[in-house]
Amino acid sequence: MGQAREFPFGKPARRVPSIGGHTLLFILAACSWPVLAPHAHAETLTDALSEAYLTNPQLNAQRASTRSVDENLPMARGTLLPTVNLLGNYAVLQQNLLTSAFKSYTLTQPAGAGLLVNLNVFNGFRGLNGIDQAKAQIFQSRQILRNAENIVLANAAAAYLNVLHDAAVYKLRNNFVRAVANQVVTTKGRFLGGEVTKTDIFQAESYLARGKLDRSTSTVNLQSSISAYSQLIGRSPNRLTAVGSPDRMLPQNVGAAVQLALTDHPAALAARYNVDIIELAVKIAEGELAPTVNLVGSVNQNFNYVGYVGAPNERLFQGMVGVQVNVPVYEGGIVYARARQAKERLGEAKFLYHQQVNEIKQSVEAAWAAWNESSKLAASAREQVRSAESALAGIRQEAKISLRTTWDILNAQLTLLSARIALVDAQRNRILSGFGLLASMGQLSAEKLALDVPVYDATTHYEQVKDQWFGLEAWNPPAVKQAE
Repeated sequence: MGQAREFPFGKPARRVPSIGGHTLLFILAACSWPVLAPHAHAETLTDALSEAYLTNPQLNAQRASTRSVDENLPMARGTLLPTVNLLGNYAVLQQNLLTSAFKSYTLTQPAGAGLLVNLNVFNGFRGLNGIDQAKAQIFQSRQILRNAENIVLANAAAAYLNVLHDAAVYKLRNNFVRAVANQVVTTKGRFLGGEVTKTDIFQAESYLARGKLDRSTSTVNLQSSISAYSQLIGRSPNRLTAVGSPDRMLPQNVGAAVQLALTDHPAALAARYNVDIIELAVKIAEGELAPTVNLVGSVNQNFNYVGYVGAPNERLFQGMVGVQVNVPVYEGGIVYARARQAKERLGEAKFLYHQQVNEIKQSVEAAWAAWNESSKLAASAREQVRSAESALAGIRQEAKISLRTTWDILNAQLTLLSARIALVDAQRNRILSGFGLLASMGQLSAEKLALDVPVYDATTHYEQVKDQWFGLEAWNPPAVKQAE
C-alpha cells in the first residue's frame, strides 16, 4: 500500500514511450495543429483517462445505478422486520332514536388512536431468499459497473489516439499540398524555360487539387475525432502528448489472456451472478405456495365512544395479540405459472452465461491476434517509408538530368505520403490493439492503469445503507463529480 504510484503511460516531462524501440514520432505532429490549443498545458493519456473516469456521464450514471441496487438489501431485510402503524380517527356522529315510548337525539364526536404491529415469522423462506437475491444483485451491479468502467476507459483511450492520429494525418496531407504547390511553381518555371510542356503543369495542378481535397477530408475527420474526445473526456484536447503501448500490462501468451478473461471479466461475472439471482427467484416463486404466518398486535383507545344510548362519553380501550395464518389453496394457477416461468428464465440465464463466456473467449483471441501482428505491420510500414523516401530522393536527382519527368516526381511524392499515412495508421493501431486486448480481458480500470485519481469504491455506499432503517437523504459520493 505504501509503494509509489506508477504511471503506465508516462508524464509529459519524461521520455516518450516507444514501440519495439521506435519512438512514436508521428504523434508529436498533433501538437502543431491550431485546434489542439498549442499554448495550453500539455495533456497525457493518463490525464485524459483520469478526467473520463471522474466526469464521464455514462460511468457516473452506472455508479448511481449501482448505489440504487444497494438499496435492494435493506428492502429485502425489511420483510423480516416488524411493520408499525399509528392509527387515528375522528368523526361527527348524529344519532336519532325514535320509539313509541321516547325520542333520543345524540350528537357526539367520537375519536380514537391506536397502534398496529405486524411481524412475519414464516413466508416460505421468501424473506431469506430475498436477502440472498439482493446480495447477488449487488454483486452483479458491481461487475456491471466494472464493465462500464472498462468500456469507458477503452473508448477514451481510442478517442485520445484518434485525435493524435487524425492530427498527424492532417499535417502530412497539409505538407503534401505545400510540396505539390511548390512543384507547380517549379514546373511553371521550367515550362517558361522550355524544359517541360503544359501537360506537366496540368499534371502538377491535378495532384494539387487532389491534395487539397484529401486535406479537407482529413480536416473533417479531425474535427469529428475532437468532438468524440470532448464527449468522452468532458473537455477539448489540449496539446496531446505521445503514447506508448501498454505491452507490459499484457499476459505472456494467448492462453493466459483467455484464462484471465474467463475468470475475471466483469461481463462474465455479471452473467454468472444473474444465474444466481434467477435461481433464487425460482425459490421465491415456489415459496408463495407455502403458508404465511404473522404475529399481529394492536392497541386502540376510543374517546366519546357511543356504546349505549344515553352514555355518549364512554371510553373504550382495546388490546390484542394474535397469530394470523394464511394457507394458499388455489391461486388460479398464477403462482404455479410464475414458478414455471422463473425456471425457464433460469435456463435462459445459464445459456446466456455460456454465450457470454464464448464471446469473451473469441474476443480475446481476436484481440490477441490483432495485437500480435500489429508490431509486424508497424515495422513493415517503417520500411515502406524508408524505401519511399529513398525513391523520391533518387527520382529528384534523376529529374535534374532529365531522366525523370514531373509525373514521376508527383507519383513518388504521393507514394511517400501514402506510406507515411500507413505508418501513422500502423502506429495508432499498434497502441490501440494493446488497449483493445486489455479491454477484451476486462482489465481496464483506474487501479490497473494507476490513474492518479481517487478510486471509486462501491462498497462505501453499501456499508452505509445495508443496515439503515431510516433516512431519505441521497448519498453524495466524494470520488466523482456529479451532475448538478
